[in-house]
Amino acid sequence: MIVQKRWFMKRKNAVMRLQAALRGWRARAAFLRLRRAALTLQRHLRGAFGREVAAALRAMRRVDEEMRKREAE
Repeated sequence: MIVQKRWFMKRKNAVMRLQAALRGWRARAAFLRLRRAALTLQRHLRGAFGREVAAALRAMRRVDEEMRKREAE
């Protein structure tokens, strides 16, 4: 009886360790997918904002040059 219980407990502990490892792996994989998605969104938004700022600076430069030309005339 004691041998069977010991055998059962060893198997149960081994199964629990495997299940915990699998759950941990799945949780890490899900977290990494979410983090990758968040980083992709951030990258795209920062790029869009950067392009907006660059376009605004180019427009300001054009207006500034036109004003200088008018003042020179």
